[in-house]
Amino acid sequence: MKHIDNDPNIFTQTKCRVCKKKVASRLCDFVVEYRRPVFFKNYEDFKEQELHGTCDFPMCEDCTNTFNEIYDFCPHHEKFIKQIKPTDEMKSAINEHVMKDIFGNGKLL
Repeated sequence: MKHIDNDPNIFTQTKCRVCKKKVASRLCDFVVEYRRPVFFKNYEDFKEQELHGTCDFPMCEDCTNTFNEIYDFCPHHEKFIKQIKPTDEMKSAINEHVMKDIFGNGKLL
C-alpha cells in the first residue's frame, strides 16, 4: 500500500511539535479513541462515520516514525507500537485459529 501524504495546505501555519523548527507535514495516526457505531437514517451516512480517533500530533517529515510505509507515529506513540507487537506465542495461536477457521481442523490438506 502506498503512503498517502496529507494535504500540505493544512499545515501552512503549523510548526512541527517535535523539533519546533520545520513546517508540519504529517499527523500522528495512532488510534487513541474507539467510537461506537451509531445508527443513521441512510446507508451513505453510515459508511461515512468515523469509528476511531487518532492522535493527530503535527510533525515534519524528519520527525515522524513511519510504520508499514503508510502510518505516521509521533515519538511518544512509536514506543507503544514496539511494545504491542504480538509475541511469537500469540502469533502461533492466531495462526492456529485462522487455520481452523479456513480448513476446519487446523491442518493443511
